[in-house]
Amino acid sequence: MDISKAKTIAQVNPREIFATPDAALTHLEAISTIMGDDQLPMYMYGYTVDEEGNLSENADEVWPEGYQAAVYILSNRQEVPSDIEGETKMGNVPQAIFLRPVPTIELLLADPQGKLMVESVIDKEVQHRAMRPLRTADNHGAVIGEVPISIAAFCASGREASGSIVASYNELWSEILTYVKGQLSRVAKAKLTKSEFKKCLENAAYANCYYEALESAGDFKLMLQLLIRQAGNVGIDSQVFENWLGSRDEQVFTAVEDDDDDVSAEDMLAAFTTPTEQPSE
Repeated sequence: MDISKAKTIAQVNPREIFATPDAALTHLEAISTIMGDDQLPMYMYGYTVDEEGNLSENADEVWPEGYQAAVYILSNRQEVPSDIEGETKMGNVPQAIFLRPVPTIELLLADPQGKLMVESVIDKEVQHRAMRPLRTADNHGAVIGEVPISIAAFCASGREASGSIVASYNELWSEILTYVKGQLSRVAKAKLTKSEFKKCLENAAYANCYYEALESAGDFKLMLQLLIRQAGNVGIDSQVFENWLGSRDEQVFTAVEDDDDDVSAEDMLAAFTTPTEQPSE
């Protein structure tokens, strides 16, 4: 949130980097104004504050040449009052504020050790972004096309990188499912939820396990074809639906057996205890 719009310290971005210490000090003044009488301790590299609140440079801590200025608000997870009276929830409670010098990318790259650190961080992040679309996917073949290749794709945020899959499905699933439910009573009776519908579109084995009648009738393939057609009609990326259609028959699914199924009716009757009758009022 823009600090000019923040009303409490909790609404201030906990990490900010500024080109100069002066710019960071201006930011800290704004934070101090927001805190009012509830001031947090401030630990400012290169500066001291006397008992009257006057700021002066600390001769023992010289600001490194060319360094940026980082402002950190350190918080701890604690129980805080909930919106519901008498209840609590976990929240971030600010504890202290720090001003620290941090090197620029240029300074890091100009130093052999700094360059190694940058390369290590980037290597880790590149690998993370390359595998991000696959990490939580049930159908890897359907999302393989979302693995980034271009520089622009690697530089996209997580929301942007995964947006086409989510956006295409979110945009069309209800429209297509509603249409088919109106045409086929067996689909209407299945009462498919958004998540279940997606699983069945992605994985034929899953659909056959839990919605055998629909899978045997080819209903999910039909709905994928309708999704592809409608995506083209409205100008939405249809690649994810094409991927699902091409790979759903190859997916594997094993149902988890429920131990409760091993309990016989006789055992259930024997273990049942008649509930204690409640006294009438």
